[in-house]
Amino acid sequence: MKNIQYGLLTCALFLLNACGGCEESPINTACASDEECLAEQICVDGICHTPDDALFPGSDAGQNTSPGPSQDSGVSTSPVADAGGQQNPDPVDAGGPSIIPGFDSDGDGLTDDEEVAFGSDCSVSNPFSPDTDEDGIPDGIDPYAQDPWPEFMVRRGATEGIELYLSNRDGSFEDAVTIGQPIFGDPEGNGSETLLSYTDFAIGDFDHNGKMDFLAKTSAISPDEEYQVWFFTRNEKKDEFDQRLIGVVGKTSWAIVLDADGDTFFDLALLKIVRPNNVSTVDVQVYLNNRQPDATCFAEESENTNCFFRKMPDMSLNGIAANQWHLKFAKQAVNLNPSEDDHLDLTVGTYASGGAASTPTYTLFGNGDGTFQEPVLKFTHAGNLGPANTMLFADFNNDDIGDIITGFDDDGSPGAGWFYAGQPGGTLTSQPIQAIDLNPTDANETAGGFPMESLGRTGSGRTFDFNFDGNYDLIIGYQHVAYENPGQTRLYFGNGDGTFDPDFQVIGDETDHEHKFSVPTKLCPTYELDTVGLATVDGGVTTTSDDGE
Repeated sequence: MKNIQYGLLTCALFLLNACGGCEESPINTACASDEECLAEQICVDGICHTPDDALFPGSDAGQNTSPGPSQDSGVSTSPVADAGGQQNPDPVDAGGPSIIPGFDSDGDGLTDDEEVAFGSDCSVSNPFSPDTDEDGIPDGIDPYAQDPWPEFMVRRGATEGIELYLSNRDGSFEDAVTIGQPIFGDPEGNGSETLLSYTDFAIGDFDHNGKMDFLAKTSAISPDEEYQVWFFTRNEKKDEFDQRLIGVVGKTSWAIVLDADGDTFFDLALLKIVRPNNVSTVDVQVYLNNRQPDATCFAEESENTNCFFRKMPDMSLNGIAANQWHLKFAKQAVNLNPSEDDHLDLTVGTYASGGAASTPTYTLFGNGDGTFQEPVLKFTHAGNLGPANTMLFADFNNDDIGDIITGFDDDGSPGAGWFYAGQPGGTLTSQPIQAIDLNPTDANETAGGFPMESLGRTGSGRTFDFNFDGNYDLIIGYQHVAYENPGQTRLYFGNGDGTFDPDFQVIGDETDHEHKFSVPTKLCPTYELDTVGLATVDGGVTTTSDDGE
């Protein structure tokens, strides 16, 4: 009865002058099903309702003349309505429907309640439009459903600036556009004439407006090894970015993009690795998004900071990393114990020598507040397959269970990446299969290198579906001639079975910076990867303890 009363009041407010009363209007008439309403309406709580543009511009079905969400003009039946007060826009207009849990009004594969909340798909979209940003990619598969411009890859420029590669969404890219203004060691211009380079990047949505943006770290600005960090946003055209300096950061690896505290904002995790020869010390540094997109300082540890990020206390990994030859980390954060919590977790691996060493792989389970638990050994990648330089997570074989691809070294099987399929119950397949081999002939370096060194070593692998065929692709930097020579940034298309097509595409020109690129990141996956049943992988074989732990 309450909804009917709201509907009658709404009808009176909006249609009295136009139609002389609700009795003569098809709006808000009683109904038992959608078939009894107009074509553009749906039946909600026994009343015909028409969606409009109160939350998203462009979706007005004719009952609201407001140009956008800031000018809603009446009572809404929604439980979070503003009812005309204009402090917060209503999700639907007075004549429109409430959000219906479990109902997919626009047929895009996402329920209405999932679309208006950040939710499990890590995106907000219009529940009454199957393509919110009208970019031709349905909301259900669009990683940035409110961004009308195409996805992109950025890479360090050959001389200066940043190479921007706009995706054609079919696996190809437009020619590179150089962006990024010249920058110098002293941003205030007080005497320093050192021209800096943009060296490392992190693509996300750091200002939380639904559109892709990115952070760029520069070369060192001082003997103390401080680095500028710039924030790039795209507001007017697909290939034009505004940029501004947000501060400096110390010497660290770069960067894992994640939501470390579950607030739906993009955070960073960096690793500070001191390695004069073997690894000496390793600290995990987490930077929580402080929701200050106009900030002019990068980070402070204070909870009341006005900086772009709030820095969490460092976490030492010396217990697993000290005296190891190398420590590698997955550039993705994935929830690896979904049966226990919904927090994102980190993954690191170590190996003891520069040869065909095994890679013990550890999980740092997230606490959901920006901190992580002590590392737990989950499996060991066999040394005869080659150490794990790259670690990737995705549903590579399209069975809705997350998988792992790891490897890509010059030892063991040079250039090979290995696919571990996720299994129900939190385990992996007993034997990995070869997902791709960057060096199928096991070739050694030629001109400019060391003839006895095998090709295939790379830690820059990333995954993204650039041709939107539903299969995750591999983007990876590869030095295909010699480690001292220019290399290629390659795109290998996923086959949807855990392997990649060996016929690759080279993105851009050959460059000395083939590894210095970034691709788009989503904060949460659309698959589950549960490793609760894993004990260890010894010689490539997954074993599980009797109690499943």
